[in-house]
Amino acid sequence: MDFNRWPRWSLLLLALLNFQLEARAGSELDRQFTLETVGLLKSWDNVDGLFADYVARAYENYFSGQSRFKVRSLKPVESILNRSPLAYQALIDDPKILEEVARKVRAETLIRTKVYKEGAQYRFSMDWLQAPKMNVLGHHGFVSGDSAGSAELDQSLKLALGVLFSKVPFLGHVTGRDQDWVTVNMGSLSGVEKGDTLLFGTLDQVKEHPLTRENVDWKLNPVGQAIVQNVEDQIAFAKVQSEEPGQEIRRYHKVTQLVKGKPAKVTPSEDSEEDANPWEHEKPLLGFGGLGLLIGSVSREYHTGSSSTATSGSGFAYGIKSQAQLWFTDHLWAEAGFSYATYSYSQKVGTTGSAVSIGTGSLSHWRINAVYALPLAQTFYGPRLLFRGGYHSFNYGTPSSSTDFTGSLAVSALYLGMGGEIPIRDRYGVSMGLDLGIFKSAEQSGFTVAGNEGSTDISFNVSGTYMITPKMTFMLGFEFYSHGMEFSTTTDASQTAVLFTPTLLYYF
Repeated sequence: MDFNRWPRWSLLLLALLNFQLEARAGSELDRQFTLETVGLLKSWDNVDGLFADYVARAYENYFSGQSRFKVRSLKPVESILNRSPLAYQALIDDPKILEEVARKVRAETLIRTKVYKEGAQYRFSMDWLQAPKMNVLGHHGFVSGDSAGSAELDQSLKLALGVLFSKVPFLGHVTGRDQDWVTVNMGSLSGVEKGDTLLFGTLDQVKEHPLTRENVDWKLNPVGQAIVQNVEDQIAFAKVQSEEPGQEIRRYHKVTQLVKGKPAKVTPSEDSEEDANPWEHEKPLLGFGGLGLLIGSVSREYHTGSSSTATSGSGFAYGIKSQAQLWFTDHLWAEAGFSYATYSYSQKVGTTGSAVSIGTGSLSHWRINAVYALPLAQTFYGPRLLFRGGYHSFNYGTPSSSTDFTGSLAVSALYLGMGGEIPIRDRYGVSMGLDLGIFKSAEQSGFTVAGNEGSTDISFNVSGTYMITPKMTFMLGFEFYSHGMEFSTTTDASQTAVLFTPTLLYYF
């Protein structure tokens, strides 16, 4: 079949017929993410709308020179936008209003642009939103010192749109198939030329961040490849070269790569970056949850002005722990943890007294905090520094006895900490952290001692890690807690815990 001999009208007719062929083929995700139509919201800025017309002009120029998207006019919904009592900035942040706008103009996606004047520069923030829930397909921002309406700013906006659309890992999709021939919604305006190779894939999974509604992970399975034989402005015709076992290139399948001028290798080469770091393409994106054990000892000391009444004791402790992280961005995380252990406590009085069993005690600890992660390498699995701040509470439930000078100790505090994660080799690594209570509150119960003069709150941990799979890591850790109170009668009470913590983390 030689398309070069066909008249132009017959090629267009074939394209229309191909739109009908395989209309019911393709996975539900492939259909859901065709992303063919886009509506351009009027931009917002904090300089009295100065940039609205210039942004609209730059966007119009960009979309007139491409074939992937069909721009939907927003004129039918101008009345909705103009009648709203909300300020325009709040209006374009309202998902329900944007859903109605997209529905009225039949746009699958919307582009939202905001411009902030910051000193002598302007910060541009661009969001690509998918109807109806207004999920974030991509976000991009840049800072410019160029004046409104300048050619330099126009070029910056066009480049930024290209970056925004590259957040989605495909370039276009199959619009139809007839035997060994496929059509795609990419033509010469998209840089496609005769002899180019198109690689195709099908969407297997799209993960949405539970809080930000951003699509954070896309998984595509390879389907096959085809060689471009004929190109129009907005469409291209290609002959199927190969297909994966059990797979067939169908309508809505995605163009995952355009290789110029020669057939592409279906599998990565032995020295490709993906093979060099086989974990990187499966890196987690949302956070992790973990469960572990606590094994160690809890000790207590009580000192007074007289050494004859000083007491000390300890007990074997065992229990469980849990921890979790939720990643909002690559740098900002939320973290929480809870642990509980019991121990059989015995103590002695002075330096010569014999040990006496007091009873069963407990140690509980919970925390909630924010983490700022500072990567020291480009790869996700590289070293990083961690800075944290939050609130935690420790409760040592030692059995109460006024004659044995024992009782519970509770310490809570706003705290700051820092630590790090260091890969050693292959799948092994080390993590560590140090937390110090800043604004502390301590309470001792079980026997009466004059007023609280001060308290201590120190936590330290170090762990060795082994990555079982990209989604699962085993951690063997050591944790040290030191807490105490000082009283006005030259008396102090302190609690210390030394614990080993084997833990299994699952990433998602």
